Amino acid sequence: MARGWIVRFPIRNMIGDRLDDFIGSWSAEEAADFDNAVAVFEEIDAEQWQ
Repeated sequence: MARGWIVRFPIRNMIGDRLDDFIGSWSAEEAADFDNAVAVFEEIDAEQWQ
């Protein structure tokens, strides 16, 4: 059996169930920080595949 992370979500909190509500609760600063983090991750990921 392969080892790895197992993430279990309660049925009522499944991804996509209330994701829009969760993201909508972020401040503009938190949303910008998240966008910046995603951009950095995507840049690092792209560099790994070159």
